Amino acid sequence: ASGATELQSMTGGLRYTCDTILAEYPHVQIILVTPLQRGVVDNSKIFEIRDAMVECGDYGSMEVINQTAKVGIYGYTETVSDTYLMADNLHPTTLGGQKIANFLAKALKNVIVNPI
Repeated sequence: ASGATELQSMTGGLRYTCDTILAEYPHVQIILVTPLQRGVVDNSKIFEIRDAMVECGDYGSMEVINQTAKVGIYGYTETVSDTYLMADNLHPTTLGGQKIANFLAKALKNVIVNPI
């Protein structure tokens, strides 16, 4: 069981959550998907969350889909006046949603073990 100090960190909280799920459902495949970058803001917290998810995936032998770096929506390319993929620097436009859906469908197809 994780201690209170561990649960206060992003990585500790993720590990606890994954361990709890696996204890109840030991044969389930957990796939972690990192968050999207946001436009015109400091994305350092997003990168911190991504790094914690990658570390947790490595710890628990879980797949991690790195949407933060690989979906093709980057904070530095989305500005307030450029709403091509992100409508308001947080929520995707229809085109942005399609880009995310296509990315995730392909990524999931490559990592899902024994699909139903």
